[in-house]
Amino acid sequence: MVPRICDLVLLFEVSCRYMKKGKTTRPGIREVAKESGYSITTVSMALNDSGRVNKETRKYIIEIANRLGYTPNAAGKALKSQRSENIGLLFYPSCAELFSNAFYVPVLGGIEEVLNAEGYNLLVASGRLLDGTVRLPKFVRENAVDGIVLLGQIPHTYVRAIYDTGIPAVLIDEEFDDPPMDVVCSDGYNGACAAVEHLIDRGHRHIGMLTTYEETTSTQWRFAGYKAALHRRGIAINEAYVFRDTYDMQGTRRSADRIAQSGLPITALFTVNDSGAIDALPVFGKHGIRVPEDLSIVGFDDVERAQFTSPPLTTMGVDKAGMGRLGAQALLSRIENPDRLPQRSIMSVTLIERESVVAIEKTERVSA
Repeated sequence: MVPRICDLVLLFEVSCRYMKKGKTTRPGIREVAKESGYSITTVSMALNDSGRVNKETRKYIIEIANRLGYTPNAAGKALKSQRSENIGLLFYPSCAELFSNAFYVPVLGGIEEVLNAEGYNLLVASGRLLDGTVRLPKFVRENAVDGIVLLGQIPHTYVRAIYDTGIPAVLIDEEFDDPPMDVVCSDGYNGACAAVEHLIDRGHRHIGMLTTYEETTSTQWRFAGYKAALHRRGIAINEAYVFRDTYDMQGTRRSADRIAQSGLPITALFTVNDSGAIDALPVFGKHGIRVPEDLSIVGFDDVERAQFTSPPLTTMGVDKAGMGRLGAQALLSRIENPDRLPQRSIMSVTLIERESVVAIEKTERVSA
């Protein structure tokens, strides 16, 4: 499920309405009392299940309230419970990217699934930095949420600012040593090791990596796993085989161009995510490099498009919806138990073999 909100929560209520003086208003407790013939005090106790109204009377009052379309006042409930029943979600860099990103959309669906089941509204905003200064959204500044999900490549300064508000929060797909917060992310280190060892097991020794200058914790772990797998199997790490650029399509395609024109004997490539592999494929095709005949590729994340590329992409599968569910559950647990120690939940990943890798007998040079 894809959330329907960005920066504001939109609550659509379908109910019977009273018409007064040409204006549409929602029936309140006074209207329920008048219609039922009971006092406002009795109606209030019945609707709040205080135990001081007999079952038959309470049932009758509830039937009247339902028929009129009465719903409790959210602000009043919040004052009594000290809960807003709202959860904020902050994504960096923008909401537009959140709703179009093949990785984060299913994560978001998992978050919403848990929150819906627990009766929470989801408020979404971008994590903005203005000239390097953190700009918190209004629902955070006004303490209008019970908890916050931090999703995406959130800058450390922003995470610190959220932590300092004292509002319960969880980090999903990112982590920092400080401040101490609940974290849910995939196992980038062991996943990268498995991806590279899959290539080594198929005869590849000259294995490149396509990654980014903008090193987040997740990309750092994946790079560390790439190097560890090579070291473990006795293959020297060649920094010339590591290609970095910006974290977008243009950057990926520039890296793919450099790989194709490098003259290096690279026979296989591990990309830091599936988007990098998918964006690089047409560039390699332009240079006459066939995948997998000339260059085997393994991605990371198993986004939906990975199974439809030509050839279908071998990748490390991440349970993205499960990550969202686990993150939301961690946040709700934090709200109920604010003093418990922070938890770091690392989700295992699985190799998904498709058609972008072949075994080789000997290395052949990648050329334009």
